[in-house]
Amino acid sequence: MDVSMWASLSAAAEEPPSIPLAPQDLVGKGKIIGFFSVASGAGATTLACLTALAAAEEGMDVALADLAPRGRARTYLGLTSDVCPASVLDVAAISAPEEIGKAGVLHPRKIFVVPGVARALDAPQVTAALAVKVLALLKNSFNTVVAVLGPVHANGWAAALVCDALWAVARPARLDLDFFTDDSDLLGRLGCSGRVRVVLNQSTLPGGLKEEEAARAIGATVVLPYIPSIQAGGNKRYLELPRKFRRTFLNFLNVPERPPDDGAGRREGAAS
Repeated sequence: MDVSMWASLSAAAEEPPSIPLAPQDLVGKGKIIGFFSVASGAGATTLACLTALAAAEEGMDVALADLAPRGRARTYLGLTSDVCPASVLDVAAISAPEEIGKAGVLHPRKIFVVPGVARALDAPQVTAALAVKVLALLKNSFNTVVAVLGPVHANGWAAALVCDALWAVARPARLDLDFFTDDSDLLGRLGCSGRVRVVLNQSTLPGGLKEEEAARAIGATVVLPYIPSIQAGGNKRYLELPRKFRRTFLNFLNVPERPPDDGAGRREGAAS
């Protein structure tokens, strides 16, 4: 293995390796696209799953990693612990990219998935170092890596450092807007601002803030309405990729140019 691959993924080292500071610090052929919710329930996992599904339907070599505390990708993709005991925690015992299969499963829909923790009590074990190790292994093995990041102020900051593109997902809610300010400040201090784009998700949620005002407040690149059918798909453990908006999810794999701040964002699809 290349010794430059994050200190050879030295999980057995006496001293923990330093956290990589930029995407180019990880060896590998792939690009990493990270999604994170600024507040729980904003929809980062849903968007990440749909993006990975869209990539797989295009024939891309894609992996999905769930680094969030609740591991909701398990539910949305039907990978409950009784049918898929593997989890992100299994990566701790892996020392080479070719062993990544021990921590995940090839989903019938052609995505290699590293599921999140099966129990919320295990969430603290997904440390910043483990999150980066997961992404380092996947980047070495897959052309496209879609990651659900944990909270930025928990383990998410470390994963954000090595993502080629970051999508912050927020709802038109006061809580999300307040948290967005904190997350943006931290990511800016870490030098990630140039790679961050913002999704105003569930923009038509009843009782939410006015779409235009919320989009302006967070500088949203994309505005997505609330679509009940996507929530229904998650409940059925089988997310359906809306045919009409397939291109929208594929576009998440790129880092778009930041548009002029016209205060309205750009309506491009559907997710919940």
